Parts: sequence; C-alpha cells; structure tokens
Amino acid sequence: MKQINLSVVTTNQAAVKLYRKLGFETYGIEKNALEYHGQGYDEEFMAYFY
Repeated sequence: MKQINLSVVTTNQAAVKLYRKLGFETYGIEKNALEYHGQGYDEEFMAYFY
C-alpha cells in the first residue's frame, strides 16, 4: 500500500483539520457531491502518501 484515500464533507471542519494534522493532503473537491434535505454539500478528497 502506497497511499490512503478518503473524502470528507467540507463543512466538517473538525474532521478536515484532524486529517491535515495526520498528514493527509487535498487533491480535489467535488461540488455538490452529497445532497441532504435539499442542501448540496461539497466533498474534499484527501490522500496520505507513504
């Protein structure tokens, strides 16, 4: 295994901050990737490289 990928909703700043602290790097953002109760949410794609 050379990397770990994950995605997180951009409004979840606590999770984004934790993943960055652990060494994950952003490689993309998908606009309106999720929809909940009529509200669209962006997803941030992150990777940790060994």
